Amino acid sequence: MAYQTILLHKRDGVATVTLNRPERRNAFNEKMIEELLAALHDVAEDGAVRALILAGAGKAFCSGTDFQFREQREGQVSPQVAEEARSVAEDLKRGRFRHGLTRVVLGLHNIEKPTIAMVNGDAVGAGFDFALACDIRFASPRARFVVGFTRVAVPPVTGTAWFLPRLIGMNRALELIYTGDWVTAEKAEQLGILNRLFSEDALVRETEAFAARLAAGPPIAYRLAKHLAHSGVNLDLDSSLMQSMAAIGLASQTQDHYEALAAMVEKRTPTYRDT
Repeated sequence: MAYQTILLHKRDGVATVTLNRPERRNAFNEKMIEELLAALHDVAEDGAVRALILAGAGKAFCSGTDFQFREQREGQVSPQVAEEARSVAEDLKRGRFRHGLTRVVLGLHNIEKPTIAMVNGDAVGAGFDFALACDIRFASPRARFVVGFTRVAVPPVTGTAWFLPRLIGMNRALELIYTGDWVTAEKAEQLGILNRLFSEDALVRETEAFAARLAAGPPIAYRLAKHLAHSGVNLDLDSSLMQSMAAIGLASQTQDHYEALAAMVEKRTPTYRDT
């Protein structure tokens, strides 16, 4: 598929999906939502892909929905573009556009492969939620985060209210939701929103190296572990342990498990085949 608003690159078991509207700070429109859904489906179905990186081109990660308010007000966009922006606003009110955004967030969260958000700049509103929906978040000091929704007098709609309390606790999450304050990369790392903070020069290199490490790991074990971690949040300990025992029973019968044991005995790096 030829993409217009994103880039999809695959190499050595790692897929990188890049939001590619740098002139709009990677704000998403209906086309980008369609293409993100298509790319996520592609990655999910591709057995050769073992890990996913989500990134933004240029100086931002994702600045949220592309309403082009300022440009419309100042007469800087064509009537066609202005009409498209108004159409997005109307679709948001009716729920159709929100449904597409929800599917992207669910697609990122539910994909059975490790996911890493590589945040190189501002992550705003649903763009922040795209990062939160990933398993792991790396960033450079240039990254900033903001809930955004309450700044325009609406509640969070694309996952903030679910993700943030689980990451940083209810009180801190509600503070960020209520205030709509910007969170610097350093503060995000302190709060636990970010896993790691790298220099701007090192961000891509370190993220790709980590993704390659995950891509070389045991995919069946990763899938089961991700499921256990997500479901365990809502289970009591006894139920979680029972679920874990069932999962290890499945994993211990796989060829990948036997390969891991053989590699350990033979003092070599295992080669996992997802079988």
